[in-house]
Amino acid sequence: MPAYRRCAAALILPLGLLAGLSLTAGAQAPPADPKDVLVYFGTYTGEKSKGIYVSRLNPETGALSAPQLAAETRNPSYLAVRPGGCFIYAVCDVNEVNGKPGGAVSAFAVQRDTGLLKPLNTQSSGGGGPAHLIVDKTG
Repeated sequence: MPAYRRCAAALILPLGLLAGLSLTAGAQAPPADPKDVLVYFGTYTGEKSKGIYVSRLNPETGALSAPQLAAETRNPSYLAVRPGGCFIYAVCDVNEVNGKPGGAVSAFAVQRDTGLLKPLNTQSSGGGGPAHLIVDKTG
């Protein structure tokens, strides 16, 4: 698979947007610097890639942590965040959803303390090969 197909989309989410949210904790991660920014990567899944990955970016130093699997999902080719930063949506470039032909749109809750994503729902996109999604300013 060519390198450009491994990372389909990236989404940058400042941790400050998530302040005050009470989401359940998942896997343990080192404490984050409040200045850090969460960076999410959608991927085309396969032998080595399993879904959406997250890294922490330190905007002062430019250091980016090693990516960690945030949510296992098939071919999350494009990501969008809801205003306020507590939910992420992914278009999944698949051929079948719940036994029916077509692509998918999946919703995830952001777990602020770990950066991991909690799966909420997956629905058909209404057709095959979904390539983009957007969340309007009202969410």
